[in-house]
Parts: sequence; C-alpha cells; structure tokens
Amino acid sequence: AQKKRVVERNTEALFHLFYMRAPYDEVMTAWRQHRADGYIDFDLEAVDGGGMTFLHHAAREGYETILQDILGLQEHQHLANITTYASAKPNCWTALQCLADKPKDSRTIQQHASMAYYLVEHMTQEAVFNLTGNGTCVFHQLTARGHNETLEVLLRIVKNKS
Repeated sequence: AQKKRVVERNTEALFHLFYMRAPYDEVMTAWRQHRADGYIDFDLEAVDGGGMTFLHHAAREGYETILQDILGLQEHQHLANITTYASAKPNCWTALQCLADKPKDSRTIQQHASMAYYLVEHMTQEAVFNLTGNGTCVFHQLTARGHNETLEVLLRIVKNKS
C-alpha cells in the first residue's frame, strides 16, 4: 500500500512538472531519481485529464531519454498506440502526433527524426495513420511544421513495414 502511494505521488509530481513546462534539467532529475535497474517508480499507464500519457508529454517536449525508457519496457510499448481523449485538446492524438506538432528547431532536427523513428518502430500501422479529431494525420502535421527530415524517415519506415 505504501509503495502504491509513493508511485501515485511520483506520478502526480511528474505530470505537474510537464504541465508547468519545467526546465529540462528539472524534469530529467525527477525522472532519473525514480528510475533504477529497469524499474520505473511512476505509473506509466496513468493519463492526465486530456488522456495524455507520459509518453505523449515526453514526445511533445522532446524528452528522448524518457520516451526510450518507456518504450524500452516491453509491457509499456502499447502506449505508442494510445490516443488522447476525443473530448480533449488536442483530440485523438498519438505521441507521434504530439511530436510532429512540435515547432521545428534547427538544433534538434536529428533528435526529432530519431524520436519519430523510435515511436513508429513500436506502433501499429493503424496508429501511424491515425486521424486526429480534425481529420489530419501525422504526415499532414509534419508537412505543416516543416519537419521534412522526419517526414522522409517516416515514409521510409512505413514503406519497409508494409
């Protein structure tokens, strides 16, 4: 029971850091403090009020280490296919779509493509082609944000997977 309360408290604290858009170092320190030897002291299945998981937040904010840690755990790889709630804003988005909506930053082009690759490797084809509540897919989002490098990576992966 005490372990469960600790996990719940840690989960709430990390969601709070994401909501507050805390500095990168602060989020990563919190993550590392509760991650050891293949065990992560957070409820990775938890969702916030809009249906976003830690994976959605990590993708949206560019936390590659957190994204890789979560998807590196076999029992949590299905989170790559989870969409936000239909009633939320953004609605019906996968973590990949949260990443695709991130404004282009010339300093992180390689990281963006790497994170997209890692997500798609763990997604079903249906999730990759998921339509958001406004009818767009990840390819529309990448094009709109100018993520041409990431778009090329995804098109190669999708071609190889089919």
